[in-house]
Amino acid sequence: LLVGGPLAWCERRFGKRATNVACYAAAAAGAALQVVGAAELAPAAVVVGGGMQGFSYAAGQSCRFNAAALAPAADKAKAVSWTVLGGAAAVLGPEVARMTLNAVPGAPYVGSFITAGVIQLAGLVCSGLVVYDDDGAKAGPAEAGGSGAAAEGGGGDSGAPGTDAPKDGDAAVAGSLATFGIVGAVVATSSVFCVMAAMMQTTPLAMLDAGFDKSMTVWVTEGHILGMFLPSLVSGRFVRWVGAQNAVVLGWCVLCVGGALPVVDAQRPAWAYFAGLVLIGVGWNLAYVGASLMLASTTLPPARAATLKRLTDGLAVTLVGCCILSTGAIFGALRHDAWWLYVGVGGCFLCLAVCHRLADTPDIPRVVAVGTRGGAGKGAAAKGATTAVEPASSATVQMTSVPPAADAKETYD
Repeated sequence: LLVGGPLAWCERRFGKRATNVACYAAAAAGAALQVVGAAELAPAAVVVGGGMQGFSYAAGQSCRFNAAALAPAADKAKAVSWTVLGGAAAVLGPEVARMTLNAVPGAPYVGSFITAGVIQLAGLVCSGLVVYDDDGAKAGPAEAGGSGAAAEGGGGDSGAPGTDAPKDGDAAVAGSLATFGIVGAVVATSSVFCVMAAMMQTTPLAMLDAGFDKSMTVWVTEGHILGMFLPSLVSGRFVRWVGAQNAVVLGWCVLCVGGALPVVDAQRPAWAYFAGLVLIGVGWNLAYVGASLMLASTTLPPARAATLKRLTDGLAVTLVGCCILSTGAIFGALRHDAWWLYVGVGGCFLCLAVCHRLADTPDIPRVVAVGTRGGAGKGAAAKGATTAVEPASSATVQMTSVPPAADAKETYD
């Protein structure tokens, strides 16, 4: 929650690889601290260690943007969705914790925290091995082949590790937030996470209040997790087909229908909770992938775009935390009517998404390479070729591919 903004600065200063490795190292140390706390019955150590593991969660949030940055323009939506698909492993979390709860005789929870530490160490190794979009940036524009357009077009703001962003970077990010298109992406990312989390946290309370046992709530929650992540197998292609903004609108529609299912039937059967939670997960996936693609395709310079993405994720996690902390009190006051509250809030954001779509805000840039063909113009094209970014409607842009000139260099920033 707290490290989203500072991580953007660390990525600009030290590079994404070093930043992510450090985050997972801190998380592994936090798991070790929790092992000691559980063994010595020290709750403070367990709490602090849990907070340290949040570093890896903050680092992992940017994986979808890194994947999108490395993918060709036509495959950015697929890259985001396949990265989100990794979250399906979350369904194993409760089962692994249950199986390792008493793995160490006489020391409850120690086995679970050891397992968490092993997972964080695996993340540390993976974060050091994967490819990042800022790899090779240390070479500088001249060595990286950017002596032409990059040097003349602001290559100093490339987000290269070891270099500070321009002093007006924060002001540029703040200015970009005043742009309706980027505001729509930020609001969609944060709001769909919040409403989904509120409904997910309310479901076990509502089911227990309706007389279901805890095993049934676990079954419904696992179905919800699968509904959140398994659609990523196809949601990337779907978002590319319908467009990012349309995907956000459709996601909100599905989420609101799922939220209404548990309360439209006065009997409140188990299938209504299960189907409702699955639909809520599917709606979240569509809206989240669509909004993430909008953020991943921002035309801000890389360093400023990284700050915007980090701040957006930090805002989303902060609001989710507030929703989770408040769901108990809201359900205690409204009981099952709390569902209608969340459906109403979701309906408001659906209206905003529709307005954003009708405004036809160009959320995905269309890249047109400008250069010359033939031997005579080869040197000029290599030295001074530029890339024009032409906005287009999100409903059609992802279906459009404009081949670059033979000697031109494509950029998507």
